[in-house]
Amino acid sequence: GSGGAAGSDTLPSNAFPGSGGTGGAGGSFRSVGAPGVAGFGIFVTSSLSVGGGGGSSVFGGGGVGVTSLGGNSAGAAATGYGAGGGGAVSTAGTAAANGGNGSSGIIVITEFI
Repeated sequence: GSGGAAGSDTLPSNAFPGSGGTGGAGGSFRSVGAPGVAGFGIFVTSSLSVGGGGGSSVFGGGGVGVTSLGGNSAGAAATGYGAGGGGAVSTAGTAAANGGNGSSGIIVITEFI
């Protein structure tokens, strides 16, 4: 699936997660990916932003959501196979940050002799 939309730079705000992968087409075994986790931002005495977690798959874990207290932080990379990267955070007045990399898919070939 694709990543979710960015949240607003005004607090409080939230960012909606991306949808899970479809598992492709064909083959004898397909695995659908989980959707990501929503991110959010709040303001008490300073702004706290939390990036959403990446969607996991049967073969790998999604990148964890990162936090930032008035700054920016790049998202965490996924692990294993077929999982989504974690969301980045960037509070108002700071430079944009990139989300974490998703992990590669996997193809398993079983040969019968």
